[in-house]
This record gives sequence, C-alpha cells and structure tokens, in this order.
Amino acid sequence: EEAEYLNRGFTKIMKEGRPWVIAKVAQSANGFIGMDSDSQTWITGKVSEQHSHELRSNVDAIMVGRQTALIDNPRLTVREVAGYNPQRIVVDTNRKLPLTLNIFRDHQAETKVLCSDALFERSRTTFCEFIPVPEMDNGQLDPVAILDSLSKEGITSIIIEGGAELLNCFNKEKLIDEIYIYTAPDDLDNALLKNPIKISEDWEVKETKSLGNDTLIIAERKVECLQES
Repeated sequence: EEAEYLNRGFTKIMKEGRPWVIAKVAQSANGFIGMDSDSQTWITGKVSEQHSHELRSNVDAIMVGRQTALIDNPRLTVREVAGYNPQRIVVDTNRKLPLTLNIFRDHQAETKVLCSDALFERSRTTFCEFIPVPEMDNGQLDPVAILDSLSKEGITSIIIEGGAELLNCFNKEKLIDEIYIYTAPDDLDNALLKNPIKISEDWEVKETKSLGNDTLIIAERKVECLQES
C-alpha cells in the first residue's frame, strides 16, 4: 500500500496518461483563503509552511495561476526542508506577467508558462519555456489539455497552489486527485476569497493532523464504481 502511494503519479500516467494532481489550500477557520484576489494574505503558521515545503519536495511540479504569480510573487521552491525544487508551472493565457517576477529571475528551478495556442507558438528563453495550450469557450486554458501537455513534459505529479480560479477550474472538472487543506485557528474577518474546495462525499479523508496551531486534512477523491446492471 505504501509503495502504491509513493508511485501514484507514475501509476496514473500509465493508466490515464495524466499526472497525479494535488490541490494545496491554506484557509482560515471560517473557510477563506484570502481577503480578496488583489492582495496577499498569510494565514497558517510556520509548522504548516515547513510541511508544505516538504510536500513540494515530493512532486515533479507546482502550478499557480497568473494572479497568484503577480500578487504573491512566489519563488515556488523548497526552502524550509532539504529537497529538490520541482518545476514551476504558471498559467498565463495572454503572457502578460512581468519578467521581473522571482520565477523568471532567480534561476532556482525550471519554469514553464502555459499560454494560449491561438496566440503563441512554443518557444524558450534563458529564464523559461512557453508552452501553448488550447483555450475553452470561456477563454480559460482547458484544464484537461493542461494536464495532457504536462504529461508530455514528463511530469507525473503536480501541486496546484492557487489561486481560487485555477483551483475551482480543476475541481469542477474532477481533475484533482488529492487535497491538502491547512486550516488556521482564527477567522479571517471581512474576507471575500472563499476556499472553492470542500470536503464532500466525493472525498475520502486519509489523515488529519495538528501542525502547531493549525490543522491539516489530507483527502483523496473516491474511485467511482460502475453500478451493476
């Protein structure tokens, strides 16, 4: 069972041709992941941060949306624990992110930018690689096409670290296999950005643990069983 879990990314690639997708969310006690989509909000504590960096060190890639990259300017690297940096994936449909961001300048990990295949061709620079992906009718990049593209890049496991729009897009299509929800003990008053992922009957809770003052819940999507005719 432990071996199956450790190789879940490879197994899913072999069976379905797509990587294992983990959604990582930090929320307040009242279920918010930020004040709004235009500001950065620190929610959970140091122990949760260390744990999330350990999680990063165990996957092939981390993915964020354009707004998260712009507002948070994250490094998306492993710093709190020993481990290798995963690849950094940014969804930027129209390639409007400023090239002054950490992911483009620090040269700490490989960076790939997913953009519209209707507007751009595949290209590479000294600081990142641009990979075109088909859009849906609503103008967002197709999440299924995103996973298919990443599997062709040899990525077998990936964490989605935000933002809410990207998490919601993958969740609605039932493309998330596992969720890590870090919950702080305090409410976030007057917040607008609600956690789009809820643990429902579609999920099986695998583990619940305390991380300092925070609580972590790890759950996997239940395997759908075919009804007997």
